[in-house]
Amino acid sequence: MLVVPATVKSKTAAIVWTHSQGFYSQLPDAMLMARDGAISLLLESSFSTDSGDAARLEMLRTVTGLRRAVDILTARPDVDPQRIGYVGHSYGAMIGTVAAAVDRRFKAAVFEVGLMGMSIHIRTSPHPWAEGVRTEKGNKLEEFLTAIEPLDAGHYVGRLAPTALLFQSARMDLGVPDQDAQKFFDAASEPKQLKWYDTGHEVLDIAAISDRARFLSTHLNLPPIEPILKAKIGIK
Repeated sequence: MLVVPATVKSKTAAIVWTHSQGFYSQLPDAMLMARDGAISLLLESSFSTDSGDAARLEMLRTVTGLRRAVDILTARPDVDPQRIGYVGHSYGAMIGTVAAAVDRRFKAAVFEVGLMGMSIHIRTSPHPWAEGVRTEKGNKLEEFLTAIEPLDAGHYVGRLAPTALLFQSARMDLGVPDQDAQKFFDAASEPKQLKWYDTGHEVLDIAAISDRARFLSTHLNLPPIEPILKAKIGIK
């Protein structure tokens, strides 16, 4: 889904978005950034548990899709190719780390509730989905995890400089324990910052929404977004 401001007077910033629950989950954020002048492209992501080979292929397709999204945006005459941002949620945070490490066109990236990799998430997470995959795979679990481990975010998150990074982590996230989120941040390259919120996996806390918008506005050289945020909550 493409989100474009009502008026674009000159070349502006653009943002690629990927959410584990589909692009409609990030549409309000993209519309908010459009009011600040940014163009957004929201993508679906894919992951398969059929087999290790199928999972790895879907992960590679998602990485390729993120890179092609940048191609689409930078081909537009109203996009500044030096002002490309990325926002990835959960699986989108992890697979976005891979894309940003191999494609140097992202100036800034926001990683929401990510961790060091899908193989780690499936192996250790207390979330019912991860537990279900472990049960389903049984004695084939190690074969499955070995196939996807090379695409774990932990191999790439330390190679993102000079991309500016914002990590958003949730204190009440069943699927991403605090220590996993902290390890993800600690392994990342500079410049980086980590913010915690009293929210669940969806990271819908009003402070988190505002922090994402401020970070993107600042690092993508957009107009000050504070007046837009204040208007949203009725502050004059």
